[in-house]
Amino acid sequence: MKNTIALLFLTSFSIAAHADFGKQVKVVNEWTVYKKIDVMTDQTECLAIYDGKKDIQLTADTLAFGQLGYAQAYKYRLDDEPLSSLKLNDDVPKRMGVVLFEGPMFEQIKSSKRFRLQVTATSLQTFDMNTSSISSVLTEFKTQGCKGS
Repeated sequence: MKNTIALLFLTSFSIAAHADFGKQVKVVNEWTVYKKIDVMTDQTECLAIYDGKKDIQLTADTLAFGQLGYAQAYKYRLDDEPLSSLKLNDDVPKRMGVVLFEGPMFEQIKSSKRFRLQVTATSLQTFDMNTSSISSVLTEFKTQGCKGS
């Protein structure tokens, strides 16, 4: 988790500055896959952006929503399952304005077809995503030889 937060902390500044995500290598349905070499480790890193929205990012083990202001809490819904209970965001991501999905929740999202998210932040923000191609994006990360895939 610490590595992910550090990565997303840097990524959130990259979003704000519209920095280069690397070379675009493939488009998989709604996802645009980028690849670059980390200058410090020389490892290949991949990141996918959803539907041209640079604040929705996918890595090999995390789905992140950024630029949310003070992201206090959220609810989500997978496919046609019932709406989740209200989840309080962890302190550091809350202050950074991001909501992160990792571990078992990330695994559930990977196997879903639709993911809806409502975030209570500076304003109420709602996302509705087609998640059916996440597995294909992660396969592309492996094809590209990306770290963590």
